[in-house]
Amino acid sequence: MYGMRIQFCNIFWLSLVLCATQRTPYQYHVDVRGSAVRYKFEWNVTSDQERLRFRTCLHSKRLGELSVFGVAFGLQDVPNNLDMVMIVIPWTNEPVFAGGFTDSEGIIHIESQATSDKAGFEWELLNKDQLCFAFERRALSCSPHGYSIDDQTTRVFLFQQFGRPKNLRDFYNYEEPYSTGWWNRTIKPQRDFASALFDQRPVHFSSLSHSLTRVQLIKSPLENALQNTYVHSEVFELTVGEVEIPKDKTTYWCKTDKLPQFDSKYHIIRYEPIIPESSHGFVHHMEVFLCTGAHRVRQYNGPCNSETKPMGLRQCRQVIGAWAMGATGLTMPREAGIAIGGVDQSQDVVIEMHYNNPNQVRGKIDNSGFRFFVTSQLRKFDVGVIELGLVYSPRNSIPPGQKMFKLSGYCGSQCTDLALPSQGITVFASQLHTHERGRKVVTYHLRNGRRLADLNRDEHYSPHFQEIRRLQQPVQVHRGDTLVTTCTYDTATYSDVIFGGLGQDDEMCLNYIFYYPKIDLELCKSEVSQPELDDFLQRILGDSHVRIPGSVEDKFNSVNWMKGDHAEKLAQFYSKAMLEMHCNSSTGTRIPGSAAHVMPVAVPKWPIPNSLLNKLKCLLFNN
Repeated sequence: MYGMRIQFCNIFWLSLVLCATQRTPYQYHVDVRGSAVRYKFEWNVTSDQERLRFRTCLHSKRLGELSVFGVAFGLQDVPNNLDMVMIVIPWTNEPVFAGGFTDSEGIIHIESQATSDKAGFEWELLNKDQLCFAFERRALSCSPHGYSIDDQTTRVFLFQQFGRPKNLRDFYNYEEPYSTGWWNRTIKPQRDFASALFDQRPVHFSSLSHSLTRVQLIKSPLENALQNTYVHSEVFELTVGEVEIPKDKTTYWCKTDKLPQFDSKYHIIRYEPIIPESSHGFVHHMEVFLCTGAHRVRQYNGPCNSETKPMGLRQCRQVIGAWAMGATGLTMPREAGIAIGGVDQSQDVVIEMHYNNPNQVRGKIDNSGFRFFVTSQLRKFDVGVIELGLVYSPRNSIPPGQKMFKLSGYCGSQCTDLALPSQGITVFASQLHTHERGRKVVTYHLRNGRRLADLNRDEHYSPHFQEIRRLQQPVQVHRGDTLVTTCTYDTATYSDVIFGGLGQDDEMCLNYIFYYPKIDLELCKSEVSQPELDDFLQRILGDSHVRIPGSVEDKFNSVNWMKGDHAEKLAQFYSKAMLEMHCNSSTGTRIPGSAAHVMPVAVPKWPIPNSLLNKLKCLLFNN
């Protein structure tokens, strides 16, 4: 399945022994920097996407002091309800494998060292500073505390603990007489070292040194099928060019650049990241935007939120490349490519970098960017991008104190009926987008009132991990179809209204879909009707006869959203109120004949929820 497994090396822990192993290279990997340590997390997926094999490596100068090293999978950025796999180093200096989990409070619990859905444990000391271990598991976990892996975002926690007890009595803290503790001090510690480490007293996961990364573990199989389609293409690169990474923990950096001069039309058929070794762990995600319009873009190289950033960069919004940690690039379908070049086309682009510098390291120079594979042998179709979701408007706002508040943006059947060609379009990739409060994003696909398979979904969405993802299978969108993009937000810790808008402190709900053949539809979005919203806020404020002056923001801020059921009423209002539709062409104008106002469409529920399907699968596995 995965080639030869790692040979088991029975070595004394502190000696430098290299294990002669033969391995099939791992297809995916992430490099993560921790506090004074580095991790390498690698994985492969079987062709049926039912099993995965992982390899995790720790690089540290303190391996001789290591007591625990592992990986955990979870749904959220907090270390609660994690599914853990680890090696622990007892006094024998030979690693022992263990499985475990954290409860809803983040407390670690150890399970049996051999679990039903994890197998193939092996470890390897590469050198005196680098230790690796590997294991296999099913994607579906049938353990009550397990994590089921899917094609959505997974939080991966890499953790370790240094320092070992000087003697067993100190470590186990036994109080029974020596004569009655013989079994516990000899045979049992070898078997239950991990249990003794964590179960004698509550140990919170946050007490371990750990780093968090977010990845898509199960990717589309179609990407591998296209590997040979760009071998003979031309290549150019766009990089940020020797940027000193700011010492701030999080920085968005923007740099203008130009495409090479293409006098005739070319197709981008693939792009992939360029991340220097020294920048691994610092570059969180990055995007390249092609500028449109007749105005030239003024050069800029600095923080994206700086007041000195040129206003003209707002016309640079056509995504031609996007990467996030764990991604490997994107290859276009055989029959399509992203069009660039030509006499009348803009060469201006903006490279946007998200730097992550948790240890606030100074003096790091970055030259990351993208490698583009292009061809003058044009393919049958141009690739287009349509922006789905909500209009950037304060009408689409979220009250404070809400754990799961939903907003939906509609691309109505009236718009697709007018804008799509007779054969429809083929969607092959998608990029979901919200700001800081977004927790879930889904785009529902409706045809004649019937719900089809979701166009894209991420129930574990993170605003800190946004990549263009190839869909598991291409999706055909026909004339008259409706696309509903729903975002779920968490404002439980906020005391003020979060308004819809362009600012980083505002919120968005978007899905950029990549498709072919390219048409003139650039965005298909909605916002709630202004008159109906005004009437609703008037009623909430207690006087439907006297018009309250002020902006939408003023009216939202006048409501005490923590009082009574105001927030619940707002959610119900959003689900039923009339919508203003934006069915716009690439010029920013409404497509002639498209409806200006529509009513929201209810999304039918699935007859069998996925949670029930997984339970049925587990019954089959167990039997």
